Amino acid sequence: MKKSIILLLLFISIQSIPGKIKLPGIFSNDMVLQQNTTVKIWGWGNPGEKVTVKAEWMKSPVAVITGADGKWLVKLKTVKAGGPYTITLSGENEIVLNNVLLGEVWVCSGQSNMEYTIKMLGGWDKYFPAEKEDLTKNGYQQIRLCQVTQATSAAPMDTCKANWIMPGVESVENFSATAYFYGRELYNALKTPIGLISTNWGGTPAEAWTEISYLEKNDELKYYLSLNNSNPPNQPAKLFNAMINPLVNYTIKGAIWYQGEANVDNADRYNTLLTTMIKCWRDKWHIGDFPFYFVQIAPYNYGDDANSSAFLREAQTKTLSTAKNTGMAVTMDIGNIKDIHPKNKQEVGKRLALWALAKTYKANIAAYSGPLYKNFVKEGNKIRIFFDYAGKGLTVKGNKLTGFTIADNKMNFISAEAVIDKNTVLVYNKDITNPSAVRFAFTDTDTSNLFNKDNLPATSFRTDKIPFYKPDITIIPALNIEKSVIDVNINCADSKAEIHYTTDGTEPAASSPKYEKSLSLDKSSQINARAFKNGVKSLNTAGLKFDRHEAFGKKVTYKELYASKYSSTKDFALTDGIRGSSSFNDGLWQGFKETDFEVVIDLGEIKTISQISAGFLKAISAHIFPPRKVEFYISEDGINFIKKFEITNIIPSENGRTAPETYTANIAGAKTRFVKVYAQNQGTCPDWHSGKGSKAWLFADEIIVK
Repeated sequence: MKKSIILLLLFISIQSIPGKIKLPGIFSNDMVLQQNTTVKIWGWGNPGEKVTVKAEWMKSPVAVITGADGKWLVKLKTVKAGGPYTITLSGENEIVLNNVLLGEVWVCSGQSNMEYTIKMLGGWDKYFPAEKEDLTKNGYQQIRLCQVTQATSAAPMDTCKANWIMPGVESVENFSATAYFYGRELYNALKTPIGLISTNWGGTPAEAWTEISYLEKNDELKYYLSLNNSNPPNQPAKLFNAMINPLVNYTIKGAIWYQGEANVDNADRYNTLLTTMIKCWRDKWHIGDFPFYFVQIAPYNYGDDANSSAFLREAQTKTLSTAKNTGMAVTMDIGNIKDIHPKNKQEVGKRLALWALAKTYKANIAAYSGPLYKNFVKEGNKIRIFFDYAGKGLTVKGNKLTGFTIADNKMNFISAEAVIDKNTVLVYNKDITNPSAVRFAFTDTDTSNLFNKDNLPATSFRTDKIPFYKPDITIIPALNIEKSVIDVNINCADSKAEIHYTTDGTEPAASSPKYEKSLSLDKSSQINARAFKNGVKSLNTAGLKFDRHEAFGKKVTYKELYASKYSSTKDFALTDGIRGSSSFNDGLWQGFKETDFEVVIDLGEIKTISQISAGFLKAISAHIFPPRKVEFYISEDGINFIKKFEITNIIPSENGRTAPETYTANIAGAKTRFVKVYAQNQGTCPDWHSGKGSKAWLFADEIIVK
């Protein structure tokens, strides 16, 4: 009883201690508040506590009494750009915010291309030496940077971890490159303090940045609520709750957005999703239809025969008409089909800024968009394309226009000739007399060499209306040791679709065999599968190559075992005849963290072989590096091994394209029973990498002996 009374008295005494007034993370020294408007400052204190706020530009302070929940909020009228100012907050304690500027505030959000810092891209000296020197000149200290710490939440949060910092060589190098170069362009044009709030997370989809009710009340977007995604940053609303909602009381001028790569597989929904996300943000901020400018994704080899990213770019372009006060920076000419993170972020920032300067700040800009497809007319055996934003006329970089295709009356597309005629383009192919449609740069990897005369590129487009139909199709192999075959199951996410397949590597057609039950393969084959529904074929196919080689189904002995979470099919993963894809989590790869890879395969008897191959994965952005060195050995007794092949790799200096890599030794006429493969792990991520110093992964799959 005595102990309980003591605890009660202690609780009462703690409750009676006056609580200090506190501010959310978005407020700190060196911040920028939006000029010439009304801004909010808010926080917490004791219930019923008086909080007084006095900004240096104000004639008199404003005061508020905290509510029963301890929350308080005041509104301050700001004046024209300037500073630095001091803001003093008084209650049971005092908080002083120093070096505050009034200017233009922009939220900068998206996935990795917005997140990517100058350091991630290779550092100042590698890509941006001139910009590094400029940091100490031209008044750039009036560009202030705020980084929101990455976090997820199941419910909307009212604060986040964030801090405003001054620009410097190191601080800017670790800030969003796109955001900084955008802010620099605005500052150079406006000579006004610029506040940049960077809130982003690589690899995340737009639904994660959208409040849950906006997804729930839209039948098309309920799809995202049905996805079984176990990765919290990718789950609906989780990033909005933790990294956007805490900002919505902070008055801004507008937002820039660089995202889309994570949504290419549902490109048909992206226009609705992005339009809804923009509406969600505007509703929550309560400052009207503020400017929202976004970057169209660049060409990149996604390894997808459906060309999904072209449809995603189409959805982004459509957003210009479905969401008011928006603008799109086209990057068709400055991408890198081998790197999903193109390096030229200065130009990205500049093109975003052109929209802002022209549309938001009413500057006299000659052009702020490249040519955008408007409509077409048929003229005999040709199709004439009309554009918006053709400006002073169209031009080509290079000898002739490339990337155009034209379709016959059955919608079969073939390459086309294209010529500029003033502000239009004429497209034709001499073998098509009755064309029906035109496409331009409408693949994952096509770039654009069509520009207006203000040097801004055209985006990809199409005139046809073929639907985006891309259900998830998976081919699941299973080694059947007892029967010495591979059993194959084909699944489609669309239960109403028919699946047709081939086993000889050809494209499946509606006349190809219909999949109805599991298949068994006892010889080398290439299975391709496609979905068909209501006369429409899926844009994508699924493929699986089975290679029945001399090591198929043979025993593998490991010197160091694979990581438990990347074990694939364990004992026979390296000899099941199936190669891993470009996805490290496809269930076919075995992962080795920091550990070297060394295995021995027993062929069962001495055989004469001609070739040994080993497969490894390059996915550097995921910390998966190709081996430093690969060695192949052979032995007749399993004790005395002879080295037959060795190759040493150069340590990568950038992420590059994610893809499987194969190392092959041609050793015709060699007799062996045992084959040993050794691959040296990279060890740790190099200095240029975002994971500098952390342990590197080595991913291996399939050792092929012929």
